[in-house]
Amino acid sequence: MQMLLNAKCHAIRDAQILEKKIINGEMQDEEKRLDQMMEIERANAIKMQEEIERKRREERWGRFYTHCGCNSVTLSSPLCDRIFLQVGGRHTDHGADSGE
Repeated sequence: MQMLLNAKCHAIRDAQILEKKIINGEMQDEEKRLDQMMEIERANAIKMQEEIERKRREERWGRFYTHCGCNSVTLSSPLCDRIFLQVGGRHTDHGADSGE
């Protein structure tokens, strides 16, 4: 009778250990799935922020060139941004010395 109870106890314990391994595997899979979702959300947020910054830059340059009467940008964007900031956000004589 004692051996039968021991065998039953071991069988139950083995089943519990197996169940625990299965649950841990499922939890790891779910964690990976959530990590992937968060990475996708992060990438989308970065793209959205870059688009917002691009639109702001275009709007700023649109006002900048409308104010000075210039129609085109021939310089790279970072260089144009530096020139724009150096002249205090106003463009009047396209870099020529104004005698100030």
